[in-house]
Amino acid sequence: MNSLLRKILLVVALLLVSCSVTYAEQTDTVAPEASAFPDGSVIRLRGSPHRYFVRGGKKWPISGLFTFQELGVKHSAVKTVDAETLSSLKDGEKIKISPPRIDEMFDMHEHFRVGGNMKAYLQVAKKLGIAKTVFVPTGSGPDNAGYKENMAALLKEQKKHPSSVIAFCTVDEADPKAPEVFSNCINEGGQGLKLIGGHPEFYDVPLNSDIVKRLFDIARRRDVPILVHVSIMTLPQAKKEFLEVLDEFPDVRVQFAHYCSSIYNGINLDQCAEILDKHPNVYVDISMGGGILRYFKYMTLDMPKIKNFVLKYQDRIVSGTDFILAPRPSPTTNKKWLRDRMMCDFSLHQEQWFKCPVMNGKDGYALLPGFKLPDEVLRKIYIKNPKKLLKIK
Repeated sequence: MNSLLRKILLVVALLLVSCSVTYAEQTDTVAPEASAFPDGSVIRLRGSPHRYFVRGGKKWPISGLFTFQELGVKHSAVKTVDAETLSSLKDGEKIKISPPRIDEMFDMHEHFRVGGNMKAYLQVAKKLGIAKTVFVPTGSGPDNAGYKENMAALLKEQKKHPSSVIAFCTVDEADPKAPEVFSNCINEGGQGLKLIGGHPEFYDVPLNSDIVKRLFDIARRRDVPILVHVSIMTLPQAKKEFLEVLDEFPDVRVQFAHYCSSIYNGINLDQCAEILDKHPNVYVDISMGGGILRYFKYMTLDMPKIKNFVLKYQDRIVSGTDFILAPRPSPTTNKKWLRDRMMCDFSLHQEQWFKCPVMNGKDGYALLPGFKLPDEVLRKIYIKNPKKLLKIK
């Protein structure tokens, strides 16, 4: 019985080890020569070929540190991120959230609902160097419920803050009066349109309907852009329908949200690239919104592939966070959360490795790979491309 019990305990222990985060804490404290390095530093101790991460006065081995489990992502095959990138870090270089390197930026994709704290957002945005923000007043599915109230409130906010708030309109694509609603919104100051019908929770009419085409015709005549969410991987029919509309309206500037929704069930950026290659009027925003954990699950598998896409289409890419500025219990009522969430995107674009506070593991250090884009590319994404899309000089 004792032998059987020992075998059972051994099997359980092996299972626990295989399912646990694949790093082990070093019990010894950091050597005196490294004691000046703060938490978050990467160091190579004197006389040792191994690299360590400094945390809580102790050194942790780099190998196996970056795992899905540390991100809080459920995934059957837990894999570590390739740590070779760390070889370019100098001893003591801190993995951190860094302030944006570019000023006077455009944030091209946020949501606003009645009761959202615009004042708090603008205070945070100003400190981060964001000069203008595109807000969309979308409601809830499947019919964009509440959008009219949100839109009226957003237009008022734009009048209060004309230099920093850019209000887009939105509609219910199934409503026969949608073109009239859109035209009236433009007359009241709306500067673009958000079409949400390609989202799985909002897809209730074909995207190549007469109503949608009339909306595109209004955008063409009024010379305003359209921000779309079309889930091309999960809704292949919607993709086919929408591509028909793009073919018919090559002069309408289109902002395709969330990498064209092509980072889903894998990295399918070839699907997005096909659209960009065929339609020079289409831009892509690289916002992740509430799906940030899912996106990073794939990013940690093949970050170079996504970075190469960003670099290749750097003249057609814009950025945003895609949160919903709404009343409590929304976390967007908290200025610290707003800053932390936006900083995750900035750090992703700027850093080679960084940590995102809103994604931290239990120990407080969820380390993520970043793009480390050159400043000239960042200026395109944050300023030049948004100005082209919005036709702002």
